[in-house]
Amino acid sequence: MTARKMRKKSDYQHLRSFKEEVEVLRNLHPEADLIKDDEMLNSGLREWRREAELALNINEGHLGGLMKEALSVACLSKRCFLWAMSIMEAYKEWKLKRQTNNKVNRMLFVQLPGMKNEEVLFNLLRQFRGGELTKNEFNEKMKEQKSLAVPSNKRRPTKGDPGPLKKKIADLESRNSMLQKQVIDLKKKLMETTKTDAVDVYAFESDDASDDIEVAAVLPPLQENREESSSEGDSDDSLSVLIPTINYMRTPALVTSNAKDDHTVIGDDDDDDDDDDDEGAESNEEALLQTFVDLEEDTTTEFSELKAGDLVLAKDEDEWFKATVIVCEAQKYKVHYFGYGAHFDKWVSKEEVKLYCFAVGEKLKARWEDGFFYKGEVQSVNGREVTVLFDDGDVGKATCLKFC
Repeated sequence: MTARKMRKKSDYQHLRSFKEEVEVLRNLHPEADLIKDDEMLNSGLREWRREAELALNINEGHLGGLMKEALSVACLSKRCFLWAMSIMEAYKEWKLKRQTNNKVNRMLFVQLPGMKNEEVLFNLLRQFRGGELTKNEFNEKMKEQKSLAVPSNKRRPTKGDPGPLKKKIADLESRNSMLQKQVIDLKKKLMETTKTDAVDVYAFESDDASDDIEVAAVLPPLQENREESSSEGDSDDSLSVLIPTINYMRTPALVTSNAKDDHTVIGDDDDDDDDDDDEGAESNEEALLQTFVDLEEDTTTEFSELKAGDLVLAKDEDEWFKATVIVCEAQKYKVHYFGYGAHFDKWVSKEEVKLYCFAVGEKLKARWEDGFFYKGEVQSVNGREVTVLFDDGDVGKATCLKFC
């Protein structure tokens, strides 16, 4: 039979007194000055515990085991903490009931860890300081109170009773909905402050629109006005429609070459010009359709040449996944799939990859002027350039992006 391995006793040496350790823990706690008089401090804050371990020269994770009594005293409510400090001072000066020694150590509050009822604890501390209870009686009272309080996670809820856990869930959901509403209101206010005046794409720079007109079409009068026009004689009631110049036209055929006086009459009664008008309309229609085809090809080929670092959708087993291009070669790309390890990187053909287009409202990471990436939300997309509303409220345009 092998001998049972004995647990090694901690060799930690307390370099401060119990009262000093309590004061160090209390002063380091970030909520010490923020709580109400009857509110207990949160003893589970990891940053606070780690900072206290460094200040007291304790190995990480050992604070709760070596100083649980000091930890419990330091996390008392304001009014209970004042009574506890007064008890330690009075005990050191032999001022309490039936003292056998005046050592101020963890044994004064040995039953304090786990005591959650602040109201009961406040009364017990006051009785201990007033001499109504001895040290042993004080700790025995706390032990009895802890045995009466059944932990909520061990309590079996009765059938049909939602229990305290469901009530807590309902409270959290209510608070969550309230916070979401506040976030929406704040986003609306932010959008109003950053909103710019919309540009009227149909507005002319000058009042004289005749300089920007190259093609005009004169339509025959409406049917209901024909009788009025015939009765008035030779008056011209035709409806004139002015067509603005299309700056992006690459086919000159869209501009009619046989226009008279910078106007083309559609539906003229002159039989000699009917054939010319029909041919011109057909040629214009064909040229317009060809221009639309060219524009569509431009939009599809604008981003056909990918480069390393581009965010794409890559195909794998008939499904499209978010990915980043890491190597480019002729007719193929090596991609890294977002959310997967490097061993999933693979080569894909040109047909199996396409540039990723962010949607308005989508979350992402964008590089700011300082060279670092920050989280934000897409406001608008213009080709490779994305306007980003960052989480801190700043708005900027970025082309170097990451999935979030």
